[in-house]
Amino acid sequence: MGASTRNQLPADGSGTNQNSMNDDLALKIQSFSQGDTSALDSADLIEAIAYYLFKLYQNGDMGQALLLLERFGQGALNDDLAHRERSLIVLSLVAQRILEDNNEDLLEAIAQMLVRWLKSETEFIAGFEFVCTQLSRLIQKMLEIGLWYQAEDLLTALESIRRGSIPKDRLFRQVVTRSQNNIAEKPLLDSLSNAYTIGNLDKSDIAGKLLLQFGDNSLRHLLSTLKHCENKSQRYRLLELIPHAGSTVTPLIFEELKTSSPWYFTRNLIHMLVRISDPSQHIALSPFLKHTDSRVQLEAIDYFSSLNNEDGARQLLVALYTCGDQLKPTIIEKLGPLQDKRINNGFVGLLQNISHFEGEIQEDIVKALSKQLPVYPTGEALAALDKLLDDEQSLKNYATETISQLKENRTSLVEALDSKAVQKSDASVSVASEKEDAAKEDGSSNTSSDESGDNWYQEFCDKTENPAPLKKHMQQRKDFYSRLSQEEFLVFSSLLTHRAYDDGAAITAIGDVHSNLFFIDEGQVIVEFPDDGSSIDIRPLEKGDIFGHDIFMDGSEWEVALTAKGWVEVHMFDQEQLLRLQTIYPDLCRRIIEYCRKNDLIIQLFESARRKAPQQDSPPTIPFTDDLDDHIAEAEIIHIDNLGLCFRLDIPQGIDYTLFAGKELKIHLDNGASEAPSAIADVIGLRLTPQDNSLSIMAKISEKGSFQGHNVSAISL
Repeated sequence: MGASTRNQLPADGSGTNQNSMNDDLALKIQSFSQGDTSALDSADLIEAIAYYLFKLYQNGDMGQALLLLERFGQGALNDDLAHRERSLIVLSLVAQRILEDNNEDLLEAIAQMLVRWLKSETEFIAGFEFVCTQLSRLIQKMLEIGLWYQAEDLLTALESIRRGSIPKDRLFRQVVTRSQNNIAEKPLLDSLSNAYTIGNLDKSDIAGKLLLQFGDNSLRHLLSTLKHCENKSQRYRLLELIPHAGSTVTPLIFEELKTSSPWYFTRNLIHMLVRISDPSQHIALSPFLKHTDSRVQLEAIDYFSSLNNEDGARQLLVALYTCGDQLKPTIIEKLGPLQDKRINNGFVGLLQNISHFEGEIQEDIVKALSKQLPVYPTGEALAALDKLLDDEQSLKNYATETISQLKENRTSLVEALDSKAVQKSDASVSVASEKEDAAKEDGSSNTSSDESGDNWYQEFCDKTENPAPLKKHMQQRKDFYSRLSQEEFLVFSSLLTHRAYDDGAAITAIGDVHSNLFFIDEGQVIVEFPDDGSSIDIRPLEKGDIFGHDIFMDGSEWEVALTAKGWVEVHMFDQEQLLRLQTIYPDLCRRIIEYCRKNDLIIQLFESARRKAPQQDSPPTIPFTDDLDDHIAEAEIIHIDNLGLCFRLDIPQGIDYTLFAGKELKIHLDNGASEAPSAIADVIGLRLTPQDNSLSIMAKISEKGSFQGHNVSAISL
């Protein structure tokens, strides 16, 4: 398509036959310029027509050249496929001559015609990619010689095709994207960026508009420029420009957020997300509420506030308990207008525990809280505020203005409560009647419900945009998470840290001082105890297990080591986070501790296995049936509760003690009844003391039930 025709038609038109041919061609072209498209019926004439058109331009007949060029531009839009292809060949040949000879007069015109064709074309016709390559070179040339305003609409059309605003199939869009990339080379992007950031009055605005029309290439360049820009005013201009790309730039910003960047660049990235207010990535931004720099946390808070939806409100609730104390007044101010009961409960909890905060921060939190309490008035809120106002010692540290504000807000709270009481009184009869009717209709009791239960839990697990590791973690612990309210879950999960380990990697070592709970989500973890002369066989921790509860609670050094067996994923919860939650969410903390205590028994049972049996008047010995040799051994119970037990027995020489590993035990109980109940326990650990050949067996109760009021009469395999 791009072949030159300069050797096909002599420049001087000499020769009788040649003159006749030129005359015939001129007549056909003249008819074509008047609307007769028959010249496009013959493929043989196309290159000659293109050359003839360019000669008109070279001979100074600009008007006729532009008229013919426009006719071929219209021909490229023709319904007839052959006519479109031949018109496009003419436009392409002219474009090639313009690029070869650096002719600028026809540059803009031919580029406009090719873009017009590209916008309307529906078929991937012959030469499509070649023409798009020519078009990118034409536009690039226009930008090089300063025709920025003239190129804007052309670039906008290409970007609209790439984004899908102008519908095209995938192949079209791929070719157009390559054409954009060909135009957006670094020297051009540097030139446009400099013109925009420096603020040149003539070209700054158009430079900014052009930079937004090059897709990912340009946006990556702008983000890189922002990252390395040392001039404050220039950074400000980039922060103004980039968000205008909308959700197109959001994935690129999150790519940058995953890299290790200085806090100020991270803050700027999140600031742009606030401007864009794209809700689709809110889960990925949640970790920045725990960033080490409070300025980054503040930008994350602004982002979730800008969403103005349920997801944003939930994350702001999380922020209330995870962000630094100095940011709490700001978060309270953003949460207050949402008028959500959960939020009000959080406010009351903060006020009830206000003594845990210090100095000016405490005063700022109190002022922010007291403004919001009348919005959702409750008796608990009034009681908490009254308690504070009665605390003369605390009030001594507050400014007079603050105390006056607290009293005014108390008055507003009382008035709101009085108004609420009147409304409740007027509606009480009808409400009670409605509740009775509803209870009769569905057979349910009139109990209230909140977000605790399976509804929010299942919805969260089903959401595809939620992080896969967290979903996996949750699905293994439905018995715990489904008991929490969604608010409690969001707060707790935001404080968990996900980690992955390769085979053989050390998770903890003996002597470590970190107080973490480990929730095993994937793989197996080997538990290794220090050498004390005994032989120990502890089953590996597996997905669904918890470990570290005792160390987590008392802050002691690790007396065991954890090592990954294969690929291992865990979620960790740090003791410091528990202390932060304690003041606001005591019930949540209680649930966490209770759940972990019931599901992490290895350390407790192993400690029992190392102790001597308690001295009693009647030693707690019972029969143990070992069906290996079907003999009866005396088992000495060292520890037992509703969760597990540890007992010791002497085993005969020659019996491999590891044969007991992983076995299921039946615990026979005696309560004086004719039919004695029983319970099932799984062996989770063994400890053999070579000196006396005594074996301690550690087992976890696998069937729920209470031993209270029962005695263990025997244990059997």
